[in-house]
Amino acid sequence: MSMKRLFIAVPLNEATKEKLAGILHELKYVGFGAKIELIDNIHITLKFLGSTEIKKLEILNTVLNEIAHSFTSFIIQPKGFGFFPNAKYARICWMGIEEPTKTLFSIQNEIEQRLSKEGFVKENREFKAHLTLVRIKNPGTTSKLVEKIEQCTEIHFDPMKVKYFSLHESILKPQGAHYSCLNKYYLKE
Repeated sequence: MSMKRLFIAVPLNEATKEKLAGILHELKYVGFGAKIELIDNIHITLKFLGSTEIKKLEILNTVLNEIAHSFTSFIIQPKGFGFFPNAKYARICWMGIEEPTKTLFSIQNEIEQRLSKEGFVKENREFKAHLTLVRIKNPGTTSKLVEKIEQCTEIHFDPMKVKYFSLHESILKPQGAHYSCLNKYYLKE
C-alpha cells in the first residue's frame, strides 16, 4: 500500500519570508543545540495528516477545494515570538499570527470537522496559529536564544494576504524534512 506523509498549511509570501530569513540568520550565531528551520519550510500548519494512503488524495482534494471555495481571502499579521512549552524549558521557538477576523481558525476547524468524517484522526489540541522557527534539542540551554528573540520583538512585519492554503508531502531525509507542495486550494477573492 503506497503512503505519503502529508500536512495542510498556509505558506508564507516572499516579503514575510525575506524578513524572517534575516532573523533566522541572526539566530545561527547564538550557539545552542537546536535546529533552525529552513525558510522555505516555514508555514502555518492547519492540519498534520501523517502517513496517508495515496488513494485518499482524491477525497482530500475534493473536501479541501469545497472548504476553500466557502471562504474569502483574508489578512494575517505575523507578530510576536514565544516558546513551547515555556521560555525556560523551550522545545520550540515560534512566531505568532494575529488575525482579527478569525478566518484562519474557521478554516482549520472546518478542515478538522470535514476530514474526521472521512476517517482522518481529529486533533485534540487547541489550534494555535504560529510559525515554528527553531526546534530545540536541549531544553534548559536556551537563555541566549531567549535573549536574542527578545531583541527581535520590535521588528515589524507587514500584513500578509492569505489567498490559498495547500497540501504538502513531507519527505524525511537524513538532513531533515523536505516539503513538496502537491496542491493549492484558492479562496474566493
